[in-house]
Amino acid sequence: MTMIYELQEHEVALVSVTEMFDTSTPQGMLFLQMLGSFAEFERAIINERTRNGRIARLNENKWVGGKPSLGYKVNKHGKFEIDEDEAKIVKDIFKLRSKGVSLAKIGTKYVFSKQKVDYILKNKNYIGVFEYHSKKEKNEINFNIEPIVSKYMWNKVNNNSKVNKFSEN
Repeated sequence: MTMIYELQEHEVALVSVTEMFDTSTPQGMLFLQMLGSFAEFERAIINERTRNGRIARLNENKWVGGKPSLGYKVNKHGKFEIDEDEAKIVKDIFKLRSKGVSLAKIGTKYVFSKQKVDYILKNKNYIGVFEYHSKKEKNEINFNIEPIVSKYMWNKVNNNSKVNKFSEN
């Protein structure tokens, strides 16, 4: 509608041959506004259905889209499974970090950035906790998945000040 109002400021009317409306008449403006209202309503309905579908899938402990964390894959039923080849990499990253190896050196070994290595090390998926925090929907959904590393190892890497002091190296 902003475009229509801007056109009207310059005394220009929009006439559609296929939809049969003319913004130079009150009936044409009413019809255009009704079309806009229906389009806005349809967009809101689609957003609501998408949100409800995403929440329903999460409540069934199913993946809602995107790329799963390294070490996981999604089966045909939408459930998380461990990808054994990638899980070996994740386990090695945790093992190296627990021994004090720097993020940069671990990243170099696997061609990851330091930030990606740090993200992997802090990701609770690897101890079997999937967290979904939606700012848009203002909800939090957590469920359990199969862990790749033990809670002991995850805590050792994330709470050990000797290991964490190498974060910038």
